[in-house]
Amino acid sequence: MTRVISAGQADFGTDTPSALAQPILASIGADREFDVIHALRWAAKARKISVLRLVADIFRRRVGRQTLTVENYFHFGLHLARFTNAQRAEFIGSIANRRLNKALTDPEVVKIWRDKAGMAGVLQQAGLPTPPVRAVFRAKDGQAPDQIMINGVVNYLRDGATLPFFGKPNFGSAGRGAFSVVARQGSDHVVFGDGRVVEIAALAQEIAQTYPQGFLFQDKLQQHPDVAALAGAVMCSLRVMSVWVGGQFVPLYAGMRLPAPGAMLDITCTSTAAIDMATGRITRTQDGRRLGGHSLGFSLITGAALIGAQLPDWSRVMELASAAHSLFPTQGVLGIDIALTSHGPMIVELNSHPGHGGYHQTNDAGLLNPAFRKVFAAALAERGITRRGRGMLVP
Repeated sequence: MTRVISAGQADFGTDTPSALAQPILASIGADREFDVIHALRWAAKARKISVLRLVADIFRRRVGRQTLTVENYFHFGLHLARFTNAQRAEFIGSIANRRLNKALTDPEVVKIWRDKAGMAGVLQQAGLPTPPVRAVFRAKDGQAPDQIMINGVVNYLRDGATLPFFGKPNFGSAGRGAFSVVARQGSDHVVFGDGRVVEIAALAQEIAQTYPQGFLFQDKLQQHPDVAALAGAVMCSLRVMSVWVGGQFVPLYAGMRLPAPGAMLDITCTSTAAIDMATGRITRTQDGRRLGGHSLGFSLITGAALIGAQLPDWSRVMELASAAHSLFPTQGVLGIDIALTSHGPMIVELNSHPGHGGYHQTNDAGLLNPAFRKVFAAALAERGITRRGRGMLVP
């Protein structure tokens, strides 16, 4: 049965939208739950150590500079017996992740690309392919939602946008609030990419209430047929993570999120793929339904074999990543999101604070491995950081 989402009792005749009856837009779910006690007992037995010793190891890595949570420990696969203590020391949690990124970040550059529509303009002016922004809607003061913004979004959704199209917050991250529209149903409803039928008035109200600072619309990109054969039609997010050091672009790693069956966006993914930087071939995939260390050899959507699969236009992907980072040489670390479309690779977004947890899970290895440590150390040294500061994990 088709799920129809409506505005309920919302009053659209006032300047202040009423409370939302239920959320429509995408959000980030919490880490999947697991039985910690069972996991501790199982891991301790597998590693032939006591539960107390395992807990002590987890606690030490939580309060130390690694800042690993209990969830990190298991989701990154550190509970597995095959890791040595030296290898476990190469993994970092979100706090250490932020500290490392912040030390390599140019705050003036970050101000530029917080505005996604503005950043798209910068990339286009530089001659780099990026999805064109078709419309942006903001509240008057950029702080509180207003009826003018609601009306603008309503009119655009009804007959202003060319189908299919994509919408996302102008200021945001991790796919929160993004959606795709593939059809209209009458004059008052749109059909989302996941099949939901949503009332336009309700959607416009939520957009204005949740994202008064701005919401933008773009054309919906079509996945390259080679990628669609692997992961289905929903656009996969490909990220190239690079460091600027020695006056040049240094790519460290690349990965791709594979959408879950029935999902509208890859924000809901069941596996992530590690990609060989030299060839563009998938080297490993992590089964997102299980804890770290469990690979997945085939697509849950198409059934295609994933390991060894060649991604298209890889040399062009690396050219675009290098060109994008070259625009901002004072930015030490950068996550470049690229879509592999039927018209070639396109830069979707730039991220100054890329999360490295995906590298840990997907590659079954720590970020601060010997090869990466040298690159990070050199980049930090160029910024005058050569010793461990308070709470700072310096390679």
